Amino acid sequence: MELSETGEISRLEEVTLSFNLENDRLLKKNKKEYLEEFSEMMHDITDASLEPIEANILIDTGLAFLNIIPVDFSEKNSNINSHILRDLSNYFPDSQKDFNLKCVRLNHHTVSESIDEVLMIAVSKIKTEFLKSICNSCNIIIKKIEIDQFAVEKYIRFKRNPAKAFLIVGFRNNRLDVSLIFKGVLKYYSFEITERNNFRLSLLRQLNFFTENFGGLKISDISIYGEEKITELNDFLKECIRSIPGLGINVDLLYDTGIHESKYAPLYGLAVSGENTA
Repeated sequence: MELSETGEISRLEEVTLSFNLENDRLLKKNKKEYLEEFSEMMHDITDASLEPIEANILIDTGLAFLNIIPVDFSEKNSNINSHILRDLSNYFPDSQKDFNLKCVRLNHHTVSESIDEVLMIAVSKIKTEFLKSICNSCNIIIKKIEIDQFAVEKYIRFKRNPAKAFLIVGFRNNRLDVSLIFKGVLKYYSFEITERNNFRLSLLRQLNFFTENFGGLKISDISIYGEEKITELNDFLKECIRSIPGLGINVDLLYDTGIHESKYAPLYGLAVSGENTA
C-alpha cells in the first residue's frame, strides 16, 4: 500500500504466496525457495531499476506471543527486566533469547500503585530476520515491523478525532482481539481463539468484562476491523449495545468504503505512521 501526500491510497497491490510465517523451521529450511517466489512476485509489482524503497511491514497478531503479567515498578529496572525475561522463559525455556521483545505498561493498577500490568509482545527473530532478508533482496528497506492490532490505532488517529476512551475489536483467522485506548494510551488488551460461527460468546465475555472492570470509563466508540464474519460481528455488537439502555456507544466498521475492505485498516494505519508505504 502506498499513500499520497494527502493520505489517500495511491496504490494497493495484493498477491498470494504459497508460504506463510507460522512455522519457523520451514522458514529456515526453505528460505531459498521462498526468497525466489517472493522476488518473482515483487518483480511484477515493482520496478527493479528504482532506488531502494523504504517500507513498513505488518504482522498478524497471531504470529506474536502476547502475555499480560504483573510487574512491581518499585523495583530496580534490572529486576523488572529479569522478571519479564523469566516469564518469557517459562513459555520458551530453550529459546527465550530468540525473540524480539517489547513491553507496554497498561497503567491499570489492579493491585496497587506500584504493581501494574504489562503487556509483553514477543516476535520470533527468525520471522523478523526472514522478512528483512527477502525484502532486502528486492531492494526494499524495512523501517518498522508492527502488529496489526496496534497499527489500527494509528489509522483511527489519522482518519478521525479519537474519543477519550474507545475499543478496537479485530476478528480474523478465528481470533478475536480487543484493545482499550484511554487518553491515547493502551490500557487493556486481550484475545480469544474462537470458532468462526461462535464468536458471539467470546464477544459477550469481553463486553461483560468491560462492564465490570471499566464501568467508570465513558467508552463512546467501538471500532471493528477484520475479514470473515466481520459484518455479522458488527451487526451483533450493535444489537448488544442497543439492548443496554443509556450506553450510547457508536459502533463503526473501519474502512468499510465499498472499495476497500476493513481488513486493510491496520495496513493503512502502518503506512500513514511511516513514510506512506506499507
